[in-house]
Amino acid sequence: MKKDEVPQEVSRTYGGMQKLMYAVDDDGSYVGVKSVGWDVETYATVAAVEAFERLRDEALEAARAGRGTPLEYHMNDRRMDLATLAGATGLAKWRIKRHLRPAIFERLPPRILERYAHAMGLDVATLSSLPEVESTDVAPAREDTRGNAGGNAREHAGEPGKDPDGRDRNATGGSAGNTFDT
Repeated sequence: MKKDEVPQEVSRTYGGMQKLMYAVDDDGSYVGVKSVGWDVETYATVAAVEAFERLRDEALEAARAGRGTPLEYHMNDRRMDLATLAGATGLAKWRIKRHLRPAIFERLPPRILERYAHAMGLDVATLSSLPEVESTDVAPAREDTRGNAGGNAREHAGEPGKDPDGRDRNATGGSAGNTFDT
């Protein structure tokens, strides 16, 4: 792509930021060019996010009905697929599929739950549970231990290293160890 052909279509997925892309200048050399977006990329990103949200909602419904597990809900909530979760935990995909069965998930040893929790940036208690049923009422902000209003994920959006949901973007989610149990 030539330098003057780099897409400059404002993208809502960039959140007002710019993305560095590489293009060829007039001399035939690669140069960095900032882009504010590309409609095709925006469409693909939004479609992928909507697919994960649909899978998350279906997993939540299945888990509440006893046909699924909190693990599947949290996997989709963290926008992970089997391959991503397998890479982050060091567990084989077939084992993760097996752990998505309610009877198996209930018997997982703490060391396996800890690997999943670490990979997803959760604690084991959160990983093992489902979110409360959301009400239509807006809850007031809670006070944190420092006396600041907190408890709202949107408040973390401006913090370095946090995504809009308050999750740590810098967590690598790497392997939780080289041992292969259960």
